[in-house]
Amino acid sequence: MLRQRMHRVRSRLGKWAWGLAAVSLAVTASVPARASLTARFDSEVSEVQRHEATDLIWGNGGKGPYKLSQRPIVPGTVSVRLNGAYELLPADYHVDYAAGTITFTTALSKDHIARVAYTYHPGGTGAGMEVASGPLSLNLAELQMGAGINSTVKLVGAWRATNSSQAPLTAIGVGLDTRVGSRTRVSSLIAVTPHSAQGGAGGDATGMQIAAETETKRAKARASYLRTGEAFAGAKDYRWQQGIEKLDLSGTYALTSRLSAQTAYQRTEEAADGQTARVKTLLSNALTADITPLSRLTLRRQEEEVSAPGDSESTKITERVQLDQRIGKMGTAQVHHEVMVDGSGSEEQTTQTTGMKLDARVTNSTRVVAQRLETRAEDQEPAIQTQVALSAGISGGKIKFEGEYLEHERPGLAAEEIQGARVEATPLGGVKIGGGVRQLQTGEQVQLQKHAQIEVRAPAGILLAGRLQEQTDGTGNMLGLVRAVDATMKPLQGIEMSGTYKEREERDQRGPFTRSLRIRLAPVKFLQLTGGLIQNPEEQGVVLQERRRTMGLRSELGWLTFTGDLAQRYDGSARPLAEELRLGMTLNLSAYDRLFTTYKVAEETGATALTTVHYGIGYSRRVANALDLSLESELLERLDENRTEEDEVRARASLNMRF
Repeated sequence: MLRQRMHRVRSRLGKWAWGLAAVSLAVTASVPARASLTARFDSEVSEVQRHEATDLIWGNGGKGPYKLSQRPIVPGTVSVRLNGAYELLPADYHVDYAAGTITFTTALSKDHIARVAYTYHPGGTGAGMEVASGPLSLNLAELQMGAGINSTVKLVGAWRATNSSQAPLTAIGVGLDTRVGSRTRVSSLIAVTPHSAQGGAGGDATGMQIAAETETKRAKARASYLRTGEAFAGAKDYRWQQGIEKLDLSGTYALTSRLSAQTAYQRTEEAADGQTARVKTLLSNALTADITPLSRLTLRRQEEEVSAPGDSESTKITERVQLDQRIGKMGTAQVHHEVMVDGSGSEEQTTQTTGMKLDARVTNSTRVVAQRLETRAEDQEPAIQTQVALSAGISGGKIKFEGEYLEHERPGLAAEEIQGARVEATPLGGVKIGGGVRQLQTGEQVQLQKHAQIEVRAPAGILLAGRLQEQTDGTGNMLGLVRAVDATMKPLQGIEMSGTYKEREERDQRGPFTRSLRIRLAPVKFLQLTGGLIQNPEEQGVVLQERRRTMGLRSELGWLTFTGDLAQRYDGSARPLAEELRLGMTLNLSAYDRLFTTYKVAEETGATALTTVHYGIGYSRRVANALDLSLESELLERLDENRTEEDEVRARASLNMRF
């Protein structure tokens, strides 16, 4: 079978060359927190008319599930690449084809980006993913316009990961930043959405913003004007709103060394079908007085008006008095009173809120935070929330204690009360023990949560950890019990082993258990072997009744790097539900040039039998310290349960820039 497939590959070498010539332009950028910028060029050409989608998923620190932009997904068509570097194995994630979600076996941290490519049925419904996107800015020229006046001309754009039926370039335009001396700055930006990216929407497809700010020794002022058309698709990428006209003015003035005034005015006009839909104005004034070096009094008044054609105007006025007091080096105290009058037509409702907060550091290792908030509406009982949190360290930090108390009373609802305590100690080097209890009471219903853990570090890289979690009701009946043991050890150089065992009980009934084992062997410097086995994995609190097995190999021989991976998923039968074999070879031509090729075959034997074979070849070059260029071409073969074969050729180029 493999020889037959390779014969078909050789007959399609001309398609590969044609696919490489079909590369088209798209622009991407990573999240600002990464302080990096990525420009990506993508194009996909298929012999069979199909609907493809590519989504970028920014990690949030959890496993998921993360929503994809389209559904239902065709089984066997999903590929995931992490941070643009390496492709994940099927055992590393789980896809709900019907719901259009993906869940990872390990948490996707906030500095990780997963690129998910897949095929979906056109008759389905979008999953409602918040599509990842980002703006791009490239400096074109630096201009010297006189003494102390410097300007920068920029090329701006925005890209959004979306399906191939829409152009990913949502905005393109120019920007100008000007600095006058060291205290004044003026910036402007104007952009337009290409016609192909408007998605059939007509109307104004432009967006523009002008902003200026300046300051003196006693005053600061800022002004900005924003206007976006209803068809400007790049509004979301710049955190703007489509179809609005917005004027924003603000200023601060120091009347004396202890007295300052702040004012702000904002007017937003929303449009729909070329007509004004809603007008919102916001006026805020505040006066801040430093009564003493430790005391500050703030008076604030805010007035908000909203009007729309055919509707009555609504007005919301908020007045607030706040006193902040520093208690020496011990902490701070705050008291505030707020009155809000909400008027709509001839009706008015007044709500008063009074709050107190104390944040005190009793000692260097002991801190107490207490606050109380009371909210009272007209002709209603008050809603009261009381919260106390305590953290303390004893014996030079070897013993840590945390406590909490929360009480919440709301009209017409059952009262809520939470009490909890937790302690953690390191009595000996390499030994850590901890435990805690937490009681949740809603009305007459009570739940008690208890947990305990121990962690022991020993020579030879040995780490043992045990955890116990128990949940009971108010009468002591067990609702859930979890026991878990984790172990990691490095008995010899080049050998690492880790394992987990977890068992569960629910209402005195034994539930499914989870156990896993991972091994990494490096018998010689140029060879690394990995293996893993997990039974009944847990994802987002749901235990999957299946087994997963992985094996991997990596070898570095001078300029050559070989990789091999095998991943399998089983249910109760001996035949795997899914199986994937991946082989790769990389040739480091120089310190800057790299040639790589991949072979991957994946089989699914579940409800829908499907075999996918992937052949890929690519080239990457380090253009500069902050610039990488890569070219890739791949051939996909799909064979479904009816032995119907579909072939697809893809070509991709990417340009990665780091700042």
